Amino acid sequence: PALAGGSLTGISTGKIKQIVHDIKSSSSMTTSTSLVSTGMFLAITPTSASNKISVQIWSPCYYLSGGGNLWASVYRGTSGEGSGSDIITSVQGLNSLSGNFYINGIISFIDSPNSTDAQTYTLMHKSADGSSTGYFENGMGGVAKMQISLTEFST
Repeated sequence: PALAGGSLTGISTGKIKQIVHDIKSSSSMTTSTSLVSTGMFLAITPTSASNKISVQIWSPCYYLSGGGNLWASVYRGTSGEGSGSDIITSVQGLNSLSGNFYINGIISFIDSPNSTDAQTYTLMHKSADGSSTGYFENGMGGVAKMQISLTEFST
């Protein structure tokens, strides 16, 4: 379709309002069977309650000793790191593996906070069986670092 006034004919293309991004080089390991913060968090203040937030989190992560599951969740809250509640969960099943296992963890989703209050998105993790799990910066030859990007857009 032809462009008409900045959008495709009959299709709303939306607009990016703001982008915030952060890179962390700190490590986070846990044997907790409850969700705890990885130290990866970032806040954004939506300019309109009707706008959406694109959440992109990337981190090299590992599971020690094989077996069990690697759990990651993203919390969204208005009181800083680790506040709020779980809005998305990712589980990597590693039950049949032995030894250490390394993966690139990617969480990507669109959120609708329906608010103009500052929203903090925190990457949380836990060990399903009490074995060590971790999100860390030294994966893939020591060059990979945890990254988070939040993009506010209108539809």
